Amino acid sequence: MSDAPLEILIPAGYGFGSEDEKEALKIVKARINGDIVNKEGKLIESNKASYRSIQIEKGINSADIQEAPMGVLSTGDHVRPDYIRVYHDRSSSDPNYHKTISTDFYYYVKNVLPNEWYSTWPSESLKAGAMAVKMYGWYHVYHPKWPSLNADVKDTTADQVFIDNTEVSSTTTAINNVGGVGLENSSGAVFETQYLAGTQGQPGTQSSGKMSQWGTKYWADQGTKTYIQMCHYYYDNSDKSSGVIATFSY
Repeated sequence: MSDAPLEILIPAGYGFGSEDEKEALKIVKARINGDIVNKEGKLIESNKASYRSIQIEKGINSADIQEAPMGVLSTGDHVRPDYIRVYHDRSSSDPNYHKTISTDFYYYVKNVLPNEWYSTWPSESLKAGAMAVKMYGWYHVYHPKWPSLNADVKDTTADQVFIDNTEVSSTTTAINNVGGVGLENSSGAVFETQYLAGTQGQPGTQSSGKMSQWGTKYWADQGTKTYIQMCHYYYDNSDKSSGVIATFSY
């Protein structure tokens, strides 16, 4: 091969972790998707359909799509993962029990959210949950939690409960409604969006660095916070972000 297959070697743990290597992987991933980019992520040439058309093909409502600026790709840890490595440790009835499986990232999020948030909760609560679930998995693709297992996350409450084929329409709608939006901390880095159950009927602790699941329902029922405002409430000025968090487009 004229080039080392970085897209295979690095996720398998055979990289050096250097910044140059990360930049090279970013360029390789873009090329696989049909884009020729330079080191700064500037688009030189594209041989694929637009981001919008690809998302529509995946069944996402075009009105819900938020696009990144034309000609510029996300860089570093802001590049949306295509796949996530999940160690199946939840159930011995799982045919993949005690195995690490590479799973489509969108499929992963769709089959985590209904197992972490009640699918009947209000839409703003589900959208806040979608952000937390998505960015937790996203963070650990770049910062694998279980390198000894060649895994980014487990399918249990050690990380997030992932169960194949448990997608629910209301939670998938919430995921699609926040599609194209990511979270970064005040240093401009993707961070681990931790969350916990919280207490029914209470908002949870502000700036705790952990989103309260019941707290998102509390705010949604009150009608006083959007999902982004909920993210600010829990993650601003916390151990996840020394200042105010921000959104980015991808």
